[in-house]
Amino acid sequence: MSSVLIIDDDRALCGALSAVLRKVGYEVDEAPDGAKGLNLYSERKYDLVVSDMLLPIKDGVELIVAIRKLNPKAAIIGMSGGGQVSADIYQRFANALGAKSFLNKPFTMPSFIDLVGQEIKRNQA
Repeated sequence: MSSVLIIDDDRALCGALSAVLRKVGYEVDEAPDGAKGLNLYSERKYDLVVSDMLLPIKDGVELIVAIRKLNPKAAIIGMSGGGQVSADIYQRFANALGAKSFLNKPFTMPSFIDLVGQEIKRNQA
C-alpha cells in the first residue's frame, strides 16, 4: 500500500483529501503545518508528499527544500489557492525546487486522485 503525507493548515480540506485517498486504498497521514510535516517525513519516508505552499511555522518552499535534503528523489505535489501572491508564483517556486506537479485550488477530487496515482507511479518507476 502506498503512503501519502498531506500537509495543509485547512483542516477541512486536509481531512477531505485524506478521506478520499484512504477510500481508494492509500495509507495517509496528515500534518497541519510545515514543521510537523517535516517531522513526520523524517520519521517515515512517504511515497508521496502533498503540501500546501502557504503554511504556518514552515512554509511550503522551506518544506520542499528540507524534504529534498532528506530525500532528493522525494515525490512532491505542491498546491495553493494563491492568497496574496498568485498561485502561479507558488507553482514556479514548487517546480523549481523539485515538485513535479502542482494543484491550483480549487480542484476536483477525481483530478486529485489521478494526479496522486500518476506521481506515485512516476516515482516508483
